[in-house]
Amino acid sequence: MVVVHAHQLPAAPRLGNVVSAVAICLFLLGLCIEVAFRFSSGRVVLTWAFIQTASLTFALCISGRILLGPVAARPVGKVLLASGCAGALSFFCTALGNIALLRGSAMAVPLHLIAQTVWPLYVIPMLTLLPLIFPTGSLQNRRWAVAVWGSVAGMAVLMAATMTAEEFLIDEAGGNVLANPFFSQGWFRFLLTTGSILALGAVVASLSASVLRWIHGTRLIRQQISLLAVSLLIFLLFELGFPVLDFDVYQFGMTVSPLLVIVSIAVAVLRYELYDVHLVLKRFAVYTSLTILLTALFLAVYLGFLVFVAQLPINSSPWSAVVVGGVVVGLCAEPGRRRLQRLLERRVFGERGRPLVAMSRLRESTFEIDDQAVLNAIATTIAGAVKSPGAALELHHDGRLNCEATVGVPTPHPFAIPLLYRQEKLGQLLISRRTPTEEYGPRDRELLIQLGDQAATIVYGLRRDAELVAARREAVASAAEVRAQLGRDLHDGFVPLLAGAGLAAEALRRGFEPGSPDEASAARLAERLRTAAGEARRFAHDLQPAALTDVGLIVAVHDWIGSLHGGDLPAITLDADDCELPQAIEQAGFFFVLEAVTNVLCHANASKATVVIRRHPGSLVLSVEDNGTGLAAPYVSGVGLTSMRQRVQALDGSFDIRAGSLGGTIVMADMPVST
Repeated sequence: MVVVHAHQLPAAPRLGNVVSAVAICLFLLGLCIEVAFRFSSGRVVLTWAFIQTASLTFALCISGRILLGPVAARPVGKVLLASGCAGALSFFCTALGNIALLRGSAMAVPLHLIAQTVWPLYVIPMLTLLPLIFPTGSLQNRRWAVAVWGSVAGMAVLMAATMTAEEFLIDEAGGNVLANPFFSQGWFRFLLTTGSILALGAVVASLSASVLRWIHGTRLIRQQISLLAVSLLIFLLFELGFPVLDFDVYQFGMTVSPLLVIVSIAVAVLRYELYDVHLVLKRFAVYTSLTILLTALFLAVYLGFLVFVAQLPINSSPWSAVVVGGVVVGLCAEPGRRRLQRLLERRVFGERGRPLVAMSRLRESTFEIDDQAVLNAIATTIAGAVKSPGAALELHHDGRLNCEATVGVPTPHPFAIPLLYRQEKLGQLLISRRTPTEEYGPRDRELLIQLGDQAATIVYGLRRDAELVAARREAVASAAEVRAQLGRDLHDGFVPLLAGAGLAAEALRRGFEPGSPDEASAARLAERLRTAAGEARRFAHDLQPAALTDVGLIVAVHDWIGSLHGGDLPAITLDADDCELPQAIEQAGFFFVLEAVTNVLCHANASKATVVIRRHPGSLVLSVEDNGTGLAAPYVSGVGLTSMRQRVQALDGSFDIRAGSLGGTIVMADMPVST
């Protein structure tokens, strides 16, 4: 579990993003310049070198950037991206060199020299470093580091050999050749031989390491390695088969075989679940789709602009077309790219680019009526905001941390957000990682912490509401107990005393001479004592109806309904479940039914009414429905409706009044009952 506070957010490395962006930009810019060169020079034939460099550079940059996401895949991604960067640099320098050559600029030689020199960085890592670390991302043991250093030394020596080559080919269609000012035949042969031996030795060692990994690996490892080994072998055979193969066959093989290496890695990732297939698919959807669509838009606008410029009589400089075309493409393609990126980012990463939207959705979760529904909505909303597969909300109760809400599927090592309110820790949110190997970036963490702060406020409010409800229910229950005790004391103690005093006064009256002043005074005393006893008895009944104390809610309601007489009264039916209830619930339910039935008798003009009392697990539901004239819409609550609502809500219950199915009105109450 990882707990992070707002001031502890680590700065995630963004070098991979920058490098991949620069490489793709160099490739696209070089592609545009190459198109402009061919358009200006009239050489529209696509050469093998152009096809090979463009296709492989694009594939290496995209696949390398995708594999930089999962932690275990980053070494492989770095190798592919490094090769793609070298290819992008070579492609860009070749395009610039062609334009410089067309204009007779002296920059043609150094630009083409750079393009030729970086070729070992473009090809050799795929044949050496890749089989050494694939698929685990690390060497089998330290002894294989010799192969790594041999590969690095071979690339360095071959680059030096290219620097001393006699000449280099510019393009096959035109047949242009430039002389190398650093030419040295002796050094070229020596460096070429030495570099070839080092590189070939590194290739053999790397392939041997891959074979040993296959021999000692599991069935899944063998499946992941097999296709890569075959594609690397095909690549190596074409690389070494130049003297004996037909030119077109060789060029076709050198175009397809490197792409087979990328395809083999893709098969290992997608089919054999390497580096977490779900993450790779997401990255593929974001970066590949975005890049392909953007490239298509880029080229379509750019080529269309060049065709338009070609028709103008003022078109005298290809560089002006290139510059103006780049500006036009930037203005046209950039808004589309941003919109597409935001759309794909929301589908894969959630609302991290729109924190206000995520916070608004979290606020809407408080619209739920039930507290548990609110907690579930919090977990669901926050998980959806970052496209997490699952989330859990844990809260402190009596010193213990209890899980109150869960959604989705948990993953190991979740991202934990403490819920803090005024320096009090209320609990924590556990946000599952999108994949077991993927960590949330800074933008995701910032959004999660903001949502956690808002969730803490909501949880604190729920807790305060629960405390107020508990205090109110405890007060109501205590008041009910006090009322019941006071009613019993009045009925069983004080009322008999008053009645006895009245009898004593009556006996005293009889002892006086009839008609005397003393006899009249005694009679008045006896009458007052009887009146006081009756009032005390009424008070005792009002405090706690005797029927509730003796027989319970159901029988008390039944007896009260049975006591109603009159020819114009509606027929009242009682449908009730027999149950035992706390005193506070019985009192509230009894007075609710009395008030509701009284309203029917006085105001509804109904011919029949139904009283329903149902005991559900954890609640008591009461309803009184009639077939009378119904309430006006909208209605104004009188004393009776207000009294019923207050009694029910004082016990954390819900009160509702609406049109009934019989054409009149139905009044309902739902009061929680602890089991």
